[in-house]
Amino acid sequence: MGFISMQCDVVVMNFSGVYEKGCFYKKQLNTDSDLYKSHIVRLDCKDIDGTNCYCDDAAKTVILSRISPYTDSAIHFIDSGNYHYLSRLWIERIKEPFQLIVFDHHTDMQPPAFGDILSCGGWILDAFDGVPDLKRLVLIGPSEEDFRDVEERLQKNTIYISENKIYESADRIENMFTEGDTNETNSGALTLPIYISIDKDILSKDELQTNWSQGSLSTDQLILCLTHILDYAKEQSIRILGIDICGESAPEEQYQEASDEINMRIFSACKRIMI
Repeated sequence: MGFISMQCDVVVMNFSGVYEKGCFYKKQLNTDSDLYKSHIVRLDCKDIDGTNCYCDDAAKTVILSRISPYTDSAIHFIDSGNYHYLSRLWIERIKEPFQLIVFDHHTDMQPPAFGDILSCGGWILDAFDGVPDLKRLVLIGPSEEDFRDVEERLQKNTIYISENKIYESADRIENMFTEGDTNETNSGALTLPIYISIDKDILSKDELQTNWSQGSLSTDQLILCLTHILDYAKEQSIRILGIDICGESAPEEQYQEASDEINMRIFSACKRIMI
């Protein structure tokens, strides 16, 4: 099989209204750029109740129904960090063993505050327990203090890369994965297909204002790290199953321009290696 199974599609999921004013994909729809010779699907989800930070069972049913016609092998823009749990709904549709790479300032492995409800802060925990084909997690960005609070069983099945290690070795990201993987049960997962999830709260507030606490990465550092992952996958003939991006800032005009520019850069980095 070839490197990329991903079709050149974009799915934009609008829950909060953040994608409605001057959004990056609207600005480019009428251009001749190769970057936007893509099929762009826009899903208006503002009418779905029970979705903000938490996703109740009724909302989950509606969301799964709305995304069912569309491929997971695409780039998904999934609104602010309040909706990062949508990654969990996309990856549960993957029907082969895979590894998950997550860029995030938070671990997203917090137990639910009540019941078994899916949340933006616990979706990775939910995926560990509910997605049997998820064989390996690479988590990039949370603080060491936050990662120490993660359940020990989850720590053992996670390749954790702190912000500081990205600073030190962004141009050697592939070695960070292989050198860091000391769990023998996961050694066979190094070459499994990859799904990538990016929360822009990993970025510094100088780059973008999100609605959650943020890390200190620059956009250049994020793009460099992402590019090296994609290049390494290409060199090793590892398929990319899909990519999602969240962490949109408030819809106010002064924040939208920065968010749009970052989305364009992430999209460009991903699109250039698509077939």
